[in-house]
Amino acid sequence: MAINPVVFQESGVSFVFNQNWLVRSYDTHTYFQGLSGAGLKGVDFLGVHNRDHLVLMEVKNYLPDPAGRRNRQIAQRLAAPEAIGVSIASKMRDTLRAIDLIHRYFQTRFGYRLAYPFLPWMKQATPEWYFWTNARKLMDTRVSMICWMQLEADHAHLASLIQDVANREVEGRNLHIDILPFSQNPFEPDLQIRV
Repeated sequence: MAINPVVFQESGVSFVFNQNWLVRSYDTHTYFQGLSGAGLKGVDFLGVHNRDHLVLMEVKNYLPDPAGRRNRQIAQRLAAPEAIGVSIASKMRDTLRAIDLIHRYFQTRFGYRLAYPFLPWMKQATPEWYFWTNARKLMDTRVSMICWMQLEADHAHLASLIQDVANREVEGRNLHIDILPFSQNPFEPDLQIRV
């Protein structure tokens, strides 16, 4: 039986995740809503790929708005690329912290502690427990942090500067953030990006 893909929209772009993903639109998720009140920031998507790879994804579309409504805002943001890098790193760090906090909260629940040994077989019955438990386990083994960023050709040089700043912000934490254009997708065909 084929499983329908999961489709999320962000910044005018469609992200189509196939059955090899467990994915959450994190910055709209109930857990994020509670944690953002405590000052934590979050990435756009949080995914587990092939059950062995945690992927944090942020989306930044800095292409001009055809209607011209966002062009001044885009120009202002691109005038401060260092601030973009700091913001991306902050979202990535805070998301990892939130995954840990969510898992710690689960551990205070009697039902979770009782179900924990059986979670691999309870994916359908307890999808949130299953997802967040796997995300927490993968934090210690295999994590990728990607910011999908679309820039006009004359601003393309900013991507490496933003990536350098973001990685300086997470230095010493055994983390690395990649800034990639929508066309450079290491997860194809499991993830389709439609502009």
